[in-house]
Amino acid sequence: MSSREFTILTDVSLITCIVQRGAADRIVAAAQEAGVQGATIYYGRGSGVRERLGGLGLAIEVEK
Repeated sequence: MSSREFTILTDVSLITCIVQRGAADRIVAAAQEAGVQGATIYYGRGSGVRERLGGLGLAIEVEK
């Protein structure tokens, strides 16, 4: 078997945020201006009790 070398990064940070759909591009642009080297955007859709809590029985939009 061959031996493997691992590089351990010690000076890194991870920022995670959940925002409304359409706002991510502005956030990524601001982060890149601050020196961030990369960004990943995932689209999600939540569901559950909050969907049914809208006023007058209307559903609350849950896309983020």
